[in-house]
This record gives sequence, C-alpha cells and structure tokens, in this order.
Amino acid sequence: MSEQLDIKLFKYLMKKDSGFGYVQIRDFLLKNFKDEKGDRLRMKRFLDHLSSEGYIEVESGKTYGIGLITDAGRKIPREEISYSIRIKSKAVESYKEYKKYNFDKNLRILLAFFSAVAFVLSIYTLKKPSTEQYDELDKKMDSIIKAMSQKTELEKLKYSENR
Repeated sequence: MSEQLDIKLFKYLMKKDSGFGYVQIRDFLLKNFKDEKGDRLRMKRFLDHLSSEGYIEVESGKTYGIGLITDAGRKIPREEISYSIRIKSKAVESYKEYKKYNFDKNLRILLAFFSAVAFVLSIYTLKKPSTEQYDELDKKMDSIIKAMSQKTELEKLKYSENR
C-alpha cells in the first residue's frame, strides 16, 4: 500500500529532526515530484496547503526556486531549489493516528487468519472415525505389539545364552 504524500513528508521530517527544528526538504521534493512541466507548482500548492492547515511551518527567507522559477532572468534548476520547514504537533498526531490505523488493520487481518485456522481445525476434529477405521487401527496396533513382544523374547533368549 502506498503512503500518502503528506504522511511520507511527516515521516521524513520526524526522521530528520524529531526535535521540531527546521529541516531542508529539497531531497524529499526531488524524490517525490517527477521532473515534468508544472512540478514546482504542484510542490508549492502541496506545501502551501500543509502550511495553511497548520501541519508545517515554513522558515521565512529559506525558500528558493519553488514559487519563482527564474532568478535574474536565469531559470533555477531543480537541484538548486530550497525549502526549509518544521513539523508541528498537529502533523505528529496525524502521523501517529495513521500508524495506529495501519497497526489495527494488520491486527484485524491476523486475527481473521487465526480465526479461520481455528475454525478449520475444529471442523476437522469433529470428524469421527468409522468402526472400520477403528478395526483397521486395532489390527495395526496388535501387529506392532506382537512384533515388539517377539523382539523382547528374542533379546531375553540371547541375553540368557550369553551368560
């Protein structure tokens, strides 16, 4: 299952700095937004949305190449973009809820599997053997017991002859 982009960002931010400090997210943006026409606009809209909803805080003066794609008449390459943000507690709570939901979902799947196994085993144990199967089993046990008793008698004879 593919994670949503906002969850990926929250995970990235907490991995980089769990102390709620500012983090440069250039690598994240380059990895998750394809190099195609309009990619920087999608980046800007995504980050503006998260900022307006209170999930992240943008460090003022530390953004470059996303809102404006030209600087002094020169197009800013993707590799030079810069965006520094920090995660807010609302995003951390959202990420924790996401992880809890996934854990609960996996636990439900596991419980369903074990329930199905238990049901199959209970059905299997309810099947009682027929009297013919009991008779066949008795014959096999008698032949095993008879063979074992003959073996022990032979061992006794060998032991008494060796003395």
